[in-house]
Amino acid sequence: MQAITAQETGLTQQQLDNHLQYITGSKVASILNLPGAYKSKFQLFAEMKGLTEPANNESDIMLAGSCMELGMAEYCRRKWNWELIPGPKDGNFHPDYPFIYGLVDRLRKTDGTISHVVEFKNQDKFREETWADGVPEHFKAQVYLYMTIYNLPGLVVACFGGNKIEKFELPQNPKVEAFIIKKCCEFWQDLAHDRWPDPDDTESCTEALKALYNTPTEEMEAGTQDLYEIAERYDIFSENEKVAKLNKDLAANELRARIGNKQGFIFGDGSKVTWKMTNPKTMKFNEEQFAKEYPELYQRYLYKPGGYRRLHVGLKGAQDK
Repeated sequence: MQAITAQETGLTQQQLDNHLQYITGSKVASILNLPGAYKSKFQLFAEMKGLTEPANNESDIMLAGSCMELGMAEYCRRKWNWELIPGPKDGNFHPDYPFIYGLVDRLRKTDGTISHVVEFKNQDKFREETWADGVPEHFKAQVYLYMTIYNLPGLVVACFGGNKIEKFELPQNPKVEAFIIKKCCEFWQDLAHDRWPDPDDTESCTEALKALYNTPTEEMEAGTQDLYEIAERYDIFSENEKVAKLNKDLAANELRARIGNKQGFIFGDGSKVTWKMTNPKTMKFNEEQFAKEYPELYQRYLYKPGGYRRLHVGLKGAQDK
């Protein structure tokens, strides 16, 4: 995987180096295993050990965020008369923990004194409901880290669907901030002593494991009882998954048969079951037709893709304990 470059992100090289090397606000949700975290704790650990590259789309997210900041800052100035200034060019480190780094979007000045750290979030319209009770926890953790660095309260400005902007205040909370610092310190110590977090059930963790161990040897190791028990769990869940899919498919076809040519059903509480035609959004390439009409050209572009590691569990029976 190609490494992220500063030009792709809109950051300076120093900002990018700090972002990749230290614990930053965007990594706190992963460290805390919060729902909505951009990546799993396991993947973050592998990246910070230098064993895997950050996800390909991370540079696009950084660049988009950098571009959006200018417009949102101007909105805050015109709408709420905020005086906003950029944070330090190369970010700022925590005064007590030099491995904690923050690159804030803006700082707000009130009556000539810096009064708040400000974080901008650009959200699509469909995510607006997740903000109904305030800033989602994974974003809140990020801002709390910045608040510990500057010892200031926080402001989050979120743009929904490109046309609705709301502001959210985060007062300082010493207990929450101390907890976040504690977990960041533990993670940093685990990095230093190569104490890996347990794997989890996320796709992010799966991709990190594939990247870490993509060149297997022919060696087979003697299995232990605890490994056998994990394999048994996998077997049981796989079988349950097959049964669940069969039952799901049966229920789906029963619903389709009852709907027929209608659009669906609506129940007394407003719940709906629909069976609608989708609208195709992109053109698709007709490979079969192309191969028939241009067989020589088609053959020129055929290639054999590389293999991949497939997990297979084949248990023969209960193992003697």
